[in-house]
Amino acid sequence: MEMTAIDLYGGKSPVELPAYGVSEAAHYLQVPPATLRTWVRGRGYPTARGQKFSEPLIDLADATRCLLSFVNLVEVHVLAAIRRRKSKKRSVASNTDTPPENPTFFLDQSLGDKVVASALRREGLS
Repeated sequence: MEMTAIDLYGGKSPVELPAYGVSEAAHYLQVPPATLRTWVRGRGYPTARGQKFSEPLIDLADATRCLLSFVNLVEVHVLAAIRRRKSKKRSVASNTDTPPENPTFFLDQSLGDKVVASALRREGLS
């Protein structure tokens, strides 16, 4: 009798599957739910020239149902650590030579190196 392989995850890695709601993820990661919602959905804010929109920092695994994957949880954890160190989330992205087009930008192992190298170049130290 021949065995056939079953694809339980539809060709995706289990760590990329949507599994966590915003409230649940916020609880696990000890991040205020409103902050996490802003990071994954973006938010509007008023300015003197009218309404502006802050784009999301993290691409949700399932934007329709607003569900995060395990990879998204790791991204939130990294952002929360940056935030706790009083760094600006968006300035981290803007201090690199490459913009955060990659959905897992904050998981890039060379992110720290890029930020430091960019800062050194800006200061004329490299």
